[in-house]
This record gives sequence, structure tokens and C-alpha cells, in this order.
Amino acid sequence: MINLIKKLIAWIRPSFEGNDHKLSFRRITAFVYVLVDLYITMTGRIASVEMLHVHYSILLFILILVGIITTQNLMEMLPKFRGGKNE
Repeated sequence: MINLIKKLIAWIRPSFEGNDHKLSFRRITAFVYVLVDLYITMTGRIASVEMLHVHYSILLFILILVGIITTQNLMEMLPKFRGGKNE
């Protein structure tokens, strides 16, 4: 079992490393947020559409606060969400 965990860590670790082969805070944070979001949605904690909207609003605020999503990313994504030109 310990061998399996070591192999899993060795397989996943390069995904969390940046170009300088050091661990990237942004990548680890994004992965943790994905795990938390997966847990919340899989356990049925979100009971209505309003709760889903609040959940995504809070998640977006946290991602902006931490710096995973930048204002440049938002400016590029907004026209696509509004049905604007796809450039």
C-alpha cells in the first residue's frame, strides 16, 4: 500500500511543479479547490440553484483573492460568456 502511495505521489508531483521544478502554490491551491468543490457537489451539500450560484460566487472571489484568476483572465473570458465575438 505504501508503494502505491509513493508511485501516486511520484506520478502527480510533476503536475504541481513550475518551470523551475519547484512546487507551485497556485497549482496546489487550484487542486485543493477542485477537491473541495468535488466533495461539496458529490455529497449533495448544494440543494438549490441559488446555493449553487452563491457557491460559485464565493469560489470565484477566493480564486481572484489568491491570484489564480487575474483581471486579465476575466477581461478575456467575459466577452465569451456574454455571447460576444470569439477571437
